[in-house]
Amino acid sequence: MLVDCSGSMMGLHIHESRYLIAALSELARAGVCEGRVTFSLVHDHRARHETWKLPMPDERIGAIEAPGEAEGLESAMHAHLHQLREADLVMVYTDGHICDHPIDKAYWHNQGVFTWGLYVGQAESMTIEMLSKFFDRTVVRDNAEELLQAMIGLR
Repeated sequence: MLVDCSGSMMGLHIHESRYLIAALSELARAGVCEGRVTFSLVHDHRARHETWKLPMPDERIGAIEAPGEAEGLESAMHAHLHQLREADLVMVYTDGHICDHPIDKAYWHNQGVFTWGLYVGQAESMTIEMLSKFFDRTVVRDNAEELLQAMIGLR
């Protein structure tokens, strides 16, 4: 999972990311899933990303913030290409306001990478349209609990 930590994610979006990652960490502790979480942002005009293996420590989950000037998602994806190719699912949690470098779906398909765009908030047609532009599958729900249920096929 790649998490957009740009400033537009402040408030509800980053709060819900904590909930989502905490739930994924619990599933990893139970042996139900495995994976990594990469936090991505641009600060001082430089893309930065930090990756943690699931399960993540609770104190790190609680410290997730959104201070970035932009997303840096494309840069983080390039930096982790090998892992993305090996992943069963590549999920990107974002509000879809991608302003630094658009994610080029055709390029990633050529690399064997297909993505899910995840969003918490009201399912407006503009949001779904923005996410669909960058991601192969879009999952939008009102809150992280519903998003997680959709991701694991309960809803």
